[in-house]
Amino acid sequence: MNRYVNRFVQAVILLSLLFLSTEVFAANKLVPSEWLSKNGSLLVITSVSDAGLINGYYINKQAGYACQNSKYELTGKTIGNAISFTVLWVNPTESCSSITSWVGYFDNNFIMFTNWQLVKDGAKTPTDIINGTDKFTNMNIKKK
Repeated sequence: MNRYVNRFVQAVILLSLLFLSTEVFAANKLVPSEWLSKNGSLLVITSVSDAGLINGYYINKQAGYACQNSKYELTGKTIGNAISFTVLWVNPTESCSSITSWVGYFDNNFIMFTNWQLVKDGAKTPTDIINGTDKFTNMNIKKK
């Protein structure tokens, strides 16, 4: 019986170390980092706390949307390769009275795939929520 307990404990320790090393690896690749979206927008992650809280900013370049070419605060969460972040489209120079949230993951090549939803102040029905997808390339990895 002790042999099975020892193997179980070894397996738990190995899996824990693997999970922790993945977490550290992911966090190290995220801070600081710049991600370029398929439409040319820039996502910059400036910090990730030990609890996975993300801070940074977003510069919108998406054609057909306002609030372009200036920084907007970004906050979010991450665990492993999963990520979510939100931008309130208000800064000291401009307000678009809207919020966009992205949720997704990044793969082994640190390409981030997300779904997003944008809602404007004054929305009255679920059809007022705009949906889309985006793909971000980690510019830090690309530079190496």
